[in-house]
Amino acid sequence: MSDITLVTGANGFIGRYVVDRLHGGSVAVGFANGSFSFAVSGTGTSGMETAVANVTEPGRRALVVVTGYFGDRLAQMFERYGASVSRVDGEWGKACDPQRVADALAANGADIVAVVHGETST
Repeated sequence: MSDITLVTGANGFIGRYVVDRLHGGSVAVGFANGSFSFAVSGTGTSGMETAVANVTEPGRRALVVVTGYFGDRLAQMFERYGASVSRVDGEWGKACDPQRVADALAANGADIVAVVHGETST
């Protein structure tokens, strides 16, 4: 019996537990207060598309931090959904200076701020 492997999915009990714990941690540090978390069974791009499709509409102002391929893809998604996109382009593979984001927000405002936290393309 030692070669039995437990297979779990993102929408099963263990997967749901992990998502709930991650959400609880994000609320504890001041993020996602009053919202909910859910797992997307699909690629990272399908997760980004799900988020973009549900938070934007034509005319919304989106500020997108672009520090790699997936950040660029995220900006393109917002454009396809009709958002007016402002980009803060940084060196690919490097963290963006938060002051540049603050300056862009002060200059243009935004309804949505989007950033890829784990840019794996670079």
